[in-house]
Amino acid sequence: MNDEQIIKELGLETVPEAVKEQSLNQVKFIVATRVGGILEAAMNEEQQATFKDLQKGSADKVWQWLDETFVNTKQLTEEVLKDYIQEFNDDLKRMSAKDTSS
Repeated sequence: MNDEQIIKELGLETVPEAVKEQSLNQVKFIVATRVGGILEAAMNEEQQATFKDLQKGSADKVWQWLDETFVNTKQLTEEVLKDYIQEFNDDLKRMSAKDTSS
């Protein structure tokens, strides 16, 4: 999913560009953190040590290593992103319903 698709799925098409950018950065951080946690749980001790060392450097190197070490990291990332967007939209609906019932 590209940035424009994420913005559309979150319903943020009409917000200012600065809000879009901040929202995208937040979504990408949350998704990367969740994916990292899922993959870390699947790692053996040696892989966990390597992962922790790589996290001290660039994110690109971390993702390169994850892509080389695990199968389907891109598919996992897409699934986590879809789950997060659904969670975001569900929370938004709950908040809207709470506001209208007050």
